Amino acid sequence: EELRSNFERMGVLFALNHGVVTTPLAVATSILSSDVANFGNGLLYAVTLLSSLLLGAPLVGKFGPKGGLLFGMLFYCIYVASFAGSTLFGLGWEQWTLFLSGSACGGLAAGVLWTAQGAYFAASATELASVSGTTRQEATASLAGQFAFTYLLLEV
Repeated sequence: EELRSNFERMGVLFALNHGVVTTPLAVATSILSSDVANFGNGLLYAVTLLSSLLLGAPLVGKFGPKGGLLFGMLFYCIYVASFAGSTLFGLGWEQWTLFLSGSACGGLAAGVLWTAQGAYFAASATELASVSGTTRQEATASLAGQFAFTYLLLEV
């Protein structure tokens, strides 16, 4: 029961964090200068690609799934804060600096966060199967349904 509760808590926090993160991505081109927004959004995706290829697995391997989740959520918060800060400035270098540095942090977060979520999910399924006497496939299916419901309910 504690295992399911911890997994549900992770799912809720993951979904809320990701829901907040999608807001700057969606509204950046409406609020910031179009050059800053487009470049920042492109940088977010480019760094996400590099982070998921080069940083996600080593960082999660070193600090574990919970450490990776913490890292990803923290860096996503930096991304959101930098977006909020960049809206306070006009078209100057401050807006460029804040949003681009935040977008790089958001990209780092994404590559690590999704890797850590997968590792946490797999470890939870293995442990649930062990303690409940079910197969790993049944535990995985059960947790997948729980995560999908929570994620889709709260992220959107």
